[in-house]
This record gives sequence, structure tokens and C-alpha cells, in this order.
Amino acid sequence: MSSLKAGEPAGIKSTASKSSDSRACSAVTRCTADTLHALRDFYPPQVKLYFITGADAIIDIVTWHDAERIAELATFIAATRPGFDIDTARARIKESGLPFDVRYIQIPALAISSTNIRKRVARGMSVRYLTSESVLGYIRKRRLYADLGQEDFE
Repeated sequence: MSSLKAGEPAGIKSTASKSSDSRACSAVTRCTADTLHALRDFYPPQVKLYFITGADAIIDIVTWHDAERIAELATFIAATRPGFDIDTARARIKESGLPFDVRYIQIPALAISSTNIRKRVARGMSVRYLTSESVLGYIRKRRLYADLGQEDFE
């Protein structure tokens, strides 16, 4: 679904999107390294790669598979959620000694999470404006999350 939301460059089949759709990768963190490496090979050296993620993921990124290689391949854009402590993430990156280049952007009072989207779909609630029409169509077509019960979110 990540490729539906962001689009994919011609000639690149994102292994990250495969991991969330068909479990083709053994771990999302392995897919991240493989995808960034494939993108680096695909684009000319002067093209800068950016990896956009939630700031909460930055705290754990130093433990991801091949973290040093990931750090060297992309600049990270970390979008904060309301109430997130950026200082904790900055300290974790600094303590790791890995060459991560992380730019933090504050997202004011718009807390959109995949868990919340799955919960809303499972309850039959609208997710319009929380995700793109292409992702919403994909969810509807495959009836994703329809069989989730309340216990899946507690």
C-alpha cells in the first residue's frame, strides 16, 4: 500500500510495499535497507534520497537491520505526532554513533496512524482524508480489516 500512497519510480518495484502487502520480505527493516539500496542504484548519484517516517520510528531505527547502510543511503524526514518528545529521538541517534541525518518536522495536531485507520475501517467508519483514494480503494477491494474485532485494538 505504501506504493499506492507515494507512488513508485518507473523500473523500481518497492520491496517495502511488498512486505506490507504480501510478506515477501523477512522483516520490514531488511526491506528498508534493500529498497534504499535499489533506489540508490537506480538514480544518479546527484539525486538525494529522503526517507519519510514518523518520528517515533526514529527511536528504533538504530536497531534496524543494516542500520549503518541505511544511514548512509538516505536523509530521514521524521514527522512528529502531538506529544512526541523529539529530544528522546535525537539522543538515541547521537548515542548510536551512526551517521544518520534526521530532519524533524512538526505536524500540528494531526495524529494519523495506521492503527487508527485499521480501527476505523473495521468499525465501518470513514477514513476519507486520512489516506489517499488509491489506498482506500485497495482496502475496499480486498476487504482488508473487515474481520478485525474490538479485541484487535485493545
